[in-house]
Amino acid sequence: MAHGYRPESAKWHNQTWLVLLLCLVVFPLGFYGLWKSKTIPPLVKAILVGACGYLLFTLVRAVVGHYGFQE
Repeated sequence: MAHGYRPESAKWHNQTWLVLLLCLVVFPLGFYGLWKSKTIPPLVKAILVGACGYLLFTLVRAVVGHYGFQE
């Protein structure tokens, strides 16, 4: 085993609990971990990415609807 080598299973983005926690606490890092993870099934990734996209769209729409674009 080479010096500094870590098995794929030991990488942080392959620890499901950590990735999900980071998605809630530090979204950009958690989203990256979700994308890189080899332990989370592709269908679950697609559902989570779709849900995040929907929430982002809803949030932007609510903010724009509340404040509007006034010149």
